[in-house]
Amino acid sequence: MIAERHASVFSTRLKELRETKELSQQKLAEVLSLSRSVVSNYEQGIREPDFKTIKLIANYFTVSTDFLLGVSDIKHSFLTQDEMQYYAGILKQIDDIKDISMAQIADMLNTFNSKGDVIKRVNALSSKSISDLKNYLNLLEIRDSAEN
Repeated sequence: MIAERHASVFSTRLKELRETKELSQQKLAEVLSLSRSVVSNYEQGIREPDFKTIKLIANYFTVSTDFLLGVSDIKHSFLTQDEMQYYAGILKQIDDIKDISMAQIADMLNTFNSKGDVIKRVNALSSKSISDLKNYLNLLEIRDSAEN
């Protein structure tokens, strides 16, 4: 059960977020697959959402659950959950190849480039993969600069 102060903050913040997006209770209910009366009860502090619904509401309004519950006044986290998982995966990959330096990667690229292989392979990548490669190289540079 949400503490009384947090329930009051939750109710207020939910209503403010809904009104900021110029949504009716009915429209928000449809988006969240709830009934209008449930949304109304949340806003009036009569009913409390479960954890799954709190997360759903926070994701919809792109605010942190801490903000929604009144634990924090910081509205947005710096990264979404998906972004945090994505970058955590990249950092794990970097950690897995911690013995490879940027100089070694450059040497490998030069070796491939002399055969024209790298340019062909990079050109064949999707825009998402190219973006991932750039992010990966940036993270490797950050790691190398921290080690020096």
